[in-house]
Amino acid sequence: MITIGIDPGKQGVLSVLENGRDILLSTKLPFTKPATAKLAAIVPAALHRLLSGFSVSTHGDEREIIRLVDELDGMADDPSTYDEDVYCDRVDRLLDHIDAALPSKQPGWDRRADCAAIETLGVRPGEKPNNALVMGVNYGLVLGACQQAGIRTYEVNSRVWAEAVGCPHIGSPRKRPKETDKEHRRRKAAARRDRKATRLERVHTLFPGQAVQMVGTDDNKADSVLLAYYAWLVETGAA
Repeated sequence: MITIGIDPGKQGVLSVLENGRDILLSTKLPFTKPATAKLAAIVPAALHRLLSGFSVSTHGDEREIIRLVDELDGMADDPSTYDEDVYCDRVDRLLDHIDAALPSKQPGWDRRADCAAIETLGVRPGEKPNNALVMGVNYGLVLGACQQAGIRTYEVNSRVWAEAVGCPHIGSPRKRPKETDKEHRRRKAAARRDRKATRLERVHTLFPGQAVQMVGTDDNKADSVLLAYYAWLVETGAA
């Protein structure tokens, strides 16, 4: 069973799992900077190429997989280096290597994704209108790309999927009476750090060894992998 997890937020990531135990891919979404907002917008064609690779039936080197993911991440980190032809070529090569490296690949096996879990987005208080618009557009592009690729989707908020995969909920603290804005911001930042650390730890517990290479200390990739794991739990009836 192939499940996909997509975090379409400010630093979006797409991850792919096989049978809830093997990380096939974890890569940053392809973005380009719009002129009207500080946030980056997803490149639709590149996203479609990534997802369409897991919507069809189909020799490998794990080191080459990691190298190609690093190259794709580099283009996502610096949109000025993005070239659609180069990006799509790297995705095609990456998919070939994933096919060969699949632990359970059998004759007649296909790479078709069973479903994708996508984290829902909400507008935070004080969010700039342009940024909120770009995030909404990105979310719609992700849903549309999944639909175009024929991949079923689960839209789920962070609290639900985090608790389902075994991460305790660490919410944003409310402001206390007589608490200064600075103190409140400090407590919110601490809660955010604890939340990220908890999810990273959970990924490394679920996928020892694999997470070191495929996720490292990237909390956004950790969220995406856990979303894919949540999709697997739902599909198998364990969530």
